[in-house]
Amino acid sequence: MAAGLLRDSNFRWVVLSVYILSGIASQLVWITYAPILTASAKFYQVPEADIGLFAAVFPLVYLIISILVGYYIDKYGFRKALITGMLFLGVFSFLRSITPLFIIALAFQTIAGIGQPFVMNSISKLVRSWFPESETALATGLGTLSLMLGILITLSLTPFIVYHIGIKYMLFSYGIYSLFALAMVFIFIKEPKAKVEEERAGISLKEMMAVLKNKNILILSALFFLGVGIYTAFTTWIEPLIRATGLPLKEAGMVGGLLTLGGIFGSIIIPGIADRVGSRKKPMIIALVIASVSWSTLYLIHGTVAVSTGLFVVGFLFLSLAPLALDLSVVSVGINYSGAANSVLWEFSQIGSLILIWIFEIVGQTKGWPAVYLIISALTVLMFLLGFLIKEQPTPRTL
Repeated sequence: MAAGLLRDSNFRWVVLSVYILSGIASQLVWITYAPILTASAKFYQVPEADIGLFAAVFPLVYLIISILVGYYIDKYGFRKALITGMLFLGVFSFLRSITPLFIIALAFQTIAGIGQPFVMNSISKLVRSWFPESETALATGLGTLSLMLGILITLSLTPFIVYHIGIKYMLFSYGIYSLFALAMVFIFIKEPKAKVEEERAGISLKEMMAVLKNKNILILSALFFLGVGIYTAFTTWIEPLIRATGLPLKEAGMVGGLLTLGGIFGSIIIPGIADRVGSRKKPMIIALVIASVSWSTLYLIHGTVAVSTGLFVVGFLFLSLAPLALDLSVVSVGINYSGAANSVLWEFSQIGSLILIWIFEIVGQTKGWPAVYLIISALTVLMFLLGFLIKEQPTPRTL
C-alpha cells in the first residue's frame, strides 16, 4: 500500500510545488533589504549598517534552533513543520510591513526567522515520504532550487518594486505572498497515511546522538560547512571579487547572479542524472573536480562573457551538490531521522557561512581579492577528497 501510494500518485508533484512556494517565501523574507540598503536606511532613518541586521538575524536564529527543529520534524512530520514555519514567516513578515519603526520591524524580522529552519529542514522528509527511490535526488533538487530561486527573485525584483511603488508597498506585497504560501501549505501539503502511521514514534535523545555520530553525516556536514559557506561568503563579497576579474562594479550584481542561475539549472539536471545512474556519490565527485578547476581559473579569465560563463558553470556544478548531499544524509540514517539529519547539515552550513565570510574578508584585504579564488579552489579540492570517504548504498536506476 505504501509503495503504491508513494510512487503512483501524481499528487506528489502538487506537494512539491507548494513546498517550492514556501521555500521562495523563506528567502524572500530573509534578504528583503539586501539589494536596497540605502533606501531602507532612509525609510527607517537609521545607518545602513543597522539595515544589515535584518539579514543577520536569520542565520543567528537558525544556529540556535536548527537541531530542535529537526527533532520536531521527526516527531510531528513535515506537514506540521511547514505549517509552523510558514506561520512565523507569513504572519511576522506581514506585521513587519505595517510598522515604520526600525526596532519593531527588526523584532518582527527576528521572529519571522524562526520559520526558516522549519521550511528548509523539511525537504528530505517530504521527498522521502512521497517519492520513489528513483526520483528522490531530482525531487530534492527541485525543492532546494526554490531557495536559490528565492534569492534570485529577491535580488532582482526588490529594487524594481521599490523604485515603482516604494518600500512600504514592497514589504506589504512580500507579506501577502508569504501568507498566500501559508494558505497553500495548509490546503495542499499532506502526509501519506501509511507514513504517518509508521513514523509517529519520533526520535529519542539517544537516537539523535547516533545521527550526530554517523560517519556519513559528519562528512556531509563538513561538505555543507564548506560548500554553503563558500557560496554565502562569495555572494557577500561579490563586488570586490568580481572587480578582481577586471569587470566594472556596475556589472557585479548581474554577473554574480549567474552563479545562482547556474545553480538553479544544475539542481534540476545533475540530481536527475544521479537518479538515472543510481548514484549520488559519483556525480558529486565529478562535479567537484570540475568545479575546483573552474574556481581557480575565474580570476585568470577576462571579459564579461568569459567571467559570466565561468560563474554559470561553477554554479551549475557547485550548487547542485546540496540536494545530492541532503538525499545522501537520509539514505545514511533512514527516513525516520531525516529531519535530524537535514538539520545537522544546515546547522553546519550556517557556521561555515559565518566563518568563511570572515576569512574571505581577511584574505581579500591582506593578500588581495584574487587570492580568495585560490582559497575557494583549495577548499573545493578538500571537498572532493572528503567525498571519497562517503559510503553509499546503490539506488534503483531511473529507466
